[in-house]
Amino acid sequence: MERANHPRLGLILDSFHTLVRSDDWSALRDLPGNRIFFVQVGDAPRMNVDPLTLRRHHSRLPGDGDFDLAAAMAGADGLIQCTPTGMGKRPGLPLKAALLQSRHWIAEIVYFPPETELLRVARAKGCRTLDGSGMAVFQAVGAFRLFTGLDADAARMDAQFWQLVAK
Repeated sequence: MERANHPRLGLILDSFHTLVRSDDWSALRDLPGNRIFFVQVGDAPRMNVDPLTLRRHHSRLPGDGDFDLAAAMAGADGLIQCTPTGMGKRPGLPLKAALLQSRHWIAEIVYFPPETELLRVARAKGCRTLDGSGMAVFQAVGAFRLFTGLDADAARMDAQFWQLVAK
């Protein structure tokens, strides 16, 4: 990364694979924060099995394994929630409500229901929030362009989304 020195080159960190191998996290402190583009937080118990088996059968939500989610949230500005937790058949919170503080911003990827428990709790704590509707609508806008070669009317699709959700 340092040798390439390109402004759009950054790191993607995946905690699951670090936890599986029991790697030392201390080197992460030396990474420049502006070069970390994406962090995927997946938890895992420390077990003596191959990583693929662990991923398929023992992957956990952050905080349910050996990852120190409380410390991560204490140092984070916000959270992008990308697990299925919060969907209609998977209600609940992806982390303990006590870890959310008013200084956090919360972005939800779940779009149905548009008002998840995470968003309700975060708003009640004074967090800035973003629901998952934009993910659904703009994914459809991109797919429309990809399939037809035409630009979609994003405002019309957004309005249609909210009409469908209201039913």
